[in-house]
Amino acid sequence: MTIPSNIIDREIGKFKESSSYPGEIAVKVVNPDGSNVSSGGGGGDATAANQVIGNASLASIDSKLTSPITTKEQTYSVSTLTNVASTTSSTTLAASNINRKGLIIYNDSNRTLFIKYGATASSTSFTVKIIGDGVHYMSGAIYTGVVDGIWSAVNGSARVTEIS
Repeated sequence: MTIPSNIIDREIGKFKESSSYPGEIAVKVVNPDGSNVSSGGGGGDATAANQVIGNASLASIDSKLTSPITTKEQTYSVSTLTNVASTTSSTTLAASNINRKGLIIYNDSNRTLFIKYGATASSTSFTVKIIGDGVHYMSGAIYTGVVDGIWSAVNGSARVTEIS
């Protein structure tokens, strides 16, 4: 099936999604300079490429690609665990760390924990609200500044794991 360019609804990074073909992603193949790949390279709207639920293979994109995408899973071997007692005053859960690669915060409490990527968290100035027995995984762009928290009432702790 070919997804015509006139039905693409929104661009997601380098991928385009169509509501006319739910779950299908249109791929436009271009050279590194943004120009269409010439003669048979798949330039323009690509044919839906043997899409299988959970495995979007791109078999129709041929060897004319001049810059293949290479990915490598990042692994890290250092983690620091900290327990921070609950408080109704803003407190630091993780200090600023330019080497931070990830952060996991488990709210080991039956009260709500408000965390803020920045200084001085409050119930009206926060980044994420973690309900009791909930967890937050920092994802996407990794914030390396101070992370503060405050609970709705004193009970339990935050179990903080910082990966660097």
